Amino acid sequence: MEAIYKNDIEETDYALDEDRVNFLEKKQRELITSTIDYNLESLSQLINKKIIDLAPKYQRRFRWDNNRKSKLIESFLMNVPVPPIFLNEDDFGKYSVIDGKQRLSAINEFLDGKIVLSGLTVFKDLNDLKFYDLPIEFQNSLRIRANLRAIIILRQSDKDIKYEVFQRLNTGGVKLNSQEIRNSAFPGYLNDTILKLSESKNFHKLLGIKSKSSSGIYQEMKDAELVLRFFALKDMWQDYAGGLKRLLDNYMDTIRLVASLIVN
Repeated sequence: MEAIYKNDIEETDYALDEDRVNFLEKKQRELITSTIDYNLESLSQLINKKIIDLAPKYQRRFRWDNNRKSKLIESFLMNVPVPPIFLNEDDFGKYSVIDGKQRLSAINEFLDGKIVLSGLTVFKDLNDLKFYDLPIEFQNSLRIRANLRAIIILRQSDKDIKYEVFQRLNTGGVKLNSQEIRNSAFPGYLNDTILKLSESKNFHKLLGIKSKSSSGIYQEMKDAELVLRFFALKDMWQDYAGGLKRLLDNYMDTIRLVASLIVN
């Protein structure tokens, strides 16, 4: 009897181990990637042709100032390794940025002549110059020799994996605030509606947003959070007992869950 019982335990343990292995293998299969090294000119062309989307809805808004953009360009001139970017393959030949939006924006703006270099500490003589003001050898070096690695999450991957990757990658660098996290963690109809309403010109005027690029309210998505507060307090005021952040998180999570049940 004891031997039979022991065998049952061993068989159960084996089954559990097998299930665990199958689960892990399934999770690994959900994320399928490809790696490509692009020169900067190629990246800029892909952005200009709208092949790479710099502003998917789950992304944060632009945050880098001119000095930081200039430092990135200086890093390429110095051959300093720059961390890879992560792209999601939305459709065949179409990509959106998961991580690296600021780097790609800086590269594209500089090669298009929209950035005046500033704050450079190694190539000080290049301060106050645009791309086409640089010596031709520097231009060619930046266009062709400098490269940036892209890790691409292919279409075969789980459709929601890009949001998980985005959250994991964006735990460092410029820290995400609560609304930026919600924007990446709760994609769907409600989040799209919030973003659309927050872009209202009248709403921006009411909030004193004159320039998106220089407004902290816009850059940090505080306008979007105000829209979310309206809906959350209107629909769930009876559940509010303090802790506004928790209420807003729960509201977005609840609406997304309800929407997914309706669709399914």
